[in-house]
Amino acid sequence: MVNRALALARTGIRVRRANWRDKEAILELLRILHEQVLGVKTPPRMQLARILDQHLDSPLYSVLVAEWEGELPPGEGTGCVSHRGTRPIVGLLSLSFRSTLLHAGVSGLLDELVVAPGYRNQGVARVLVEEAFRVAQAAGCHELEVSTQADNESALALYESAGFVRQGIWLEREFDQPERG
Repeated sequence: MVNRALALARTGIRVRRANWRDKEAILELLRILHEQVLGVKTPPRMQLARILDQHLDSPLYSVLVAEWEGELPPGEGTGCVSHRGTRPIVGLLSLSFRSTLLHAGVSGLLDELVVAPGYRNQGVARVLVEEAFRVAQAAGCHELEVSTQADNESALALYESAGFVRQGIWLEREFDQPERG
């Protein structure tokens, strides 16, 4: 535990479970994420807000936010998403948990990871992923899975350096959804 506290103190990044007061910052980070992921339609804000409420209230999900506690990165400061007091929320990671027959237990899925543009390459994503491991283990998970776009080299490098290994192939089939407001 001391090593984790030292690592967080060195980075100036505090990761905690999100709550309803973080909603606007999370919705802004999700907007940034949707702009980056090609082929994914941005859902209406009201729909995202409803889903976020469900995630915040359910034991099947864990939404983590990263707060910047240190000095602003050189030349930065406008890239923060939201201030709660004096700490800007600069990153988001969401986990979902599901029971699997293969493991006869719980598996975790790292669903979303996004860092505000002005805070990238400062260790925010790394600290979020490390905390995700801790949360998944505390939830009794047998494994933590993640997927990313095949050409997202920086995400692949981050995940592999954090101990994820490439296994199998992830396929998706999306369905047309009626427009919602």
